[in-house]
Formats: sequence, C-alpha cells, structure tokens
Amino acid sequence: MRNFIVNFLFKSLIPLSILLFFSNSRLMIYAQELSTPRGKRIREIVAENYSGDKLLIGCTTGSWAFGTKTGKIMDREFNYVTPENDFKHAVIRRTHGQWQWARADAWIDHSHENNQVLRIHGPIGPQCSDWAKADKRTGRELEDELKRFMTALCK
Repeated sequence: MRNFIVNFLFKSLIPLSILLFFSNSRLMIYAQELSTPRGKRIREIVAENYSGDKLLIGCTTGSWAFGTKTGKIMDREFNYVTPENDFKHAVIRRTHGQWQWARADAWIDHSHENNQVLRIHGPIGPQCSDWAKADKRTGRELEDELKRFMTALCK
C-alpha cells in the first residue's frame, strides 16, 4: 500500500489537505480536518484597503451550516452574509396562523456574534408556503397575508 498527501490551494485562500492511498488497485480519498489557511484572511484584506462598509464581500448559505466546515469558512472569511431560505415565507409562515422565527433569529444572533452584515433574502411569490398557494382566499386576502409577512419581516 502506498500513501501520500496532496495539498491543494483554492485560489490561495483555503488550503485543503486530502489523503490519497491505493489499496487493492482502488484509489481511496479522505478529506482531512479543515485547516487554518496561511496568510491574511479576506476580511483583513478588505478592512486594510477599504474604509468602513464601502466593500462587502460575502456568501450565501443556510442556518444548517452553523458549526460546520462551511460555516467556519463563512465566519472566518466574510463580512457579509445572505441566508438562502431561512427568511422566506415558506419557512417563517409554513403553517397558516403561526410564525416560526427560530431560524431567522438564529441568523440575526449569528451575524451579530461574527461581526457580519446580514442581508435578508425573503422573496414572496412562488416561494410562498404551500398553504398560501393552495388557499381558497381571494386575491385581496392573499395580498393582505403577504403584506403582513413582509411587514413583520422588516421589523
């Protein structure tokens, strides 16, 4: 059996070590733990070269990433984050008459703790809850629901 380590460098920012070895004529690949990159982080480069909030560089992911490798990279590298689905009608108003703010609140807390600007992505329309799309309300009643949602989202 022959073992060796290959180090990849993703755009000189995120080193990733992968252990490759051959066993019984098969290539086996194992990713190692997320290592800390060498050199300045994106956040540091931006802070040194642009004053205030003139340049925001970020990413989009979900609250599922908190505490994962994806989340660690997001928190280490970026000063601007956009939740992919956690502020949408289908999440916050999944059930008629109920508000479910847990995932949205987690983003607000998380972005504050990590000194990140939070851009809320909460479109309506085809991304409404299933109950709103299948509901037998009039157009006016549905419009009132979506106004209620957007107003609550903006508070």
